[in-house]
Formats: sequence, structure tokens, C-alpha cells
Amino acid sequence: MPYDAPGTGLDLPSVDMAELEARMGPAPWRCPLVASPSIRIVLLCMTPGTRTIPHFHPRAVEAFQVVRGVVGLTVGDDPEYVVGPGSVVYAARGKTHGIRVPGPDSAVLMCVVSPNEQAPDEQIDVGTQSASVASTAGPAQPMERR
Repeated sequence: MPYDAPGTGLDLPSVDMAELEARMGPAPWRCPLVASPSIRIVLLCMTPGTRTIPHFHPRAVEAFQVVRGVVGLTVGDDPEYVVGPGSVVYAARGKTHGIRVPGPDSAVLMCVVSPNEQAPDEQIDVGTQSASVASTAGPAQPMERR
């Protein structure tokens, strides 16, 4: 997942997810919720057929929670986890992982990476020819504090 420098996330104590999704609009988009030195939390909305490039984080862990839709998540040599809303999948430090959205609907995932650091080897293509995750449809807009 692309790096988000500290201070570039919404960094709010509370975010209304339905309001955020409505404001961001149709997929694809990416919204950094929290970006601090210790953690990065990003909400991703991906279209059907989207695949990320399999990669690993040599110094960080990553967890994925499906908010809406169905996704296929690969972690290491395990069979693909095809999961829906409420499911959490964890990729340990150094474990290759990737996401795909089988469709027919878009999917929303919350991705958590810790620590949040700009590492030159953080995203490594491991030889799979697939599309990278879509970038944001536009910059995240500030939300009202609750």
C-alpha cells in the first residue's frame, strides 16, 4: 500500500464511514484515515476486477478488514481467502500479500499498516502481471470533528 506521510490522513478522532463513502463517490478511490509515524489506516474502494500487485513489507505488518463487498486476499502460500464484510485478514511482516475484487460489486476495505514508514522496498512486485490498486478519485476532504 502506498506510503502516507504523517499528517496527510484525516487524523480525526471519529469518522462517519457512510458519510465518507458518500463524499468520496463511486469507486475507485483511496482515503488515508490516519497517518502517523506508528500507524497508517487507509480506506480503499476498489472496482470489480481490480488486483493489487503482490508485495510485502519487510518491516511492517498489514491487516485488512472488509467493510463492504467481497474480496480475495492472498497471504504467503496460503490459499486465497475470499471474504466479506466484517472479515479480517492479517499479513505478517515479510509475508507477500495481494488483493483482488472478484465482483460483481465494488468493495471497500480498511487497511492498517504498522509501523508507517517510507521504505524503498516496501512494495515489491513479485512477478505477477496485474494492475496496481487504483489511486484516489481526488484528495480526501476534511471531515467535521465529532
